[in-house]
Amino acid sequence: MLNYALIGYSSFHGLRVLKHEALPDNPDFVVIRFGWNDHLASLTHRSYSNPRSLWLEWLEDLYFKSRLLTLLTWHGIPMEYTRTHKVPWTLSANPVVWVRPDDYAWNLSRMIDIVRAHGATPILLDAPAAPVTPEIAGEAAFVAGTGYVTLDQMLQAHARYQTITARVAREKGVLLVRTDASPAESPRYFSRYDIAHPMAGGHDQIARRLYVEMVESILRKEAR
Repeated sequence: MLNYALIGYSSFHGLRVLKHEALPDNPDFVVIRFGWNDHLASLTHRSYSNPRSLWLEWLEDLYFKSRLLTLLTWHGIPMEYTRTHKVPWTLSANPVVWVRPDDYAWNLSRMIDIVRAHGATPILLDAPAAPVTPEIAGEAAFVAGTGYVTLDQMLQAHARYQTITARVAREKGVLLVRTDASPAESPRYFSRYDIAHPMAGGHDQIARRLYVEMVESILRKEAR
């Protein structure tokens, strides 16, 4: 199993990683899990979307294959600038997010279509939030870092994106593996200080659930 996840990536980046890095390895299964970074506040005060025209998508793919063009037109935030300047944003109940809900749904759907066209099986994972502990609720810097005014507002946004993940799974007929922890599992699944990222025990449980679903998927195919 190969992991193509990168810190800070959203479904906007995931679509590109899928096409240019994951599929060339000819996988049998592609597990897709997004839904946290997409709804966080954008440092650049703008949302990002992939082209929805197949023609424009082809041109974009051609562009990214050219290292010279990407180097000449790169306009990200220089590392030295971020070290010496704070990139400000205004906290809001509805901040400008990295990926808007409609683009998030489209990115997931497009990834599923591309995986299937490649002959592989797509699987969606949910991205549950950890129980809100006193440590998480009392961390003001964490809430401010999401761009929302309150933790409840951020969790409401997260729930909307999780609903979109489930809806796309239904519409595309794709398996959605639920990975939320029961109250008994939670202490070894999540840290008391992190609402988004499972600990080693949580990753172990996710891998076990995913393995079972993948085996059952193979057996269903063989039974046809």
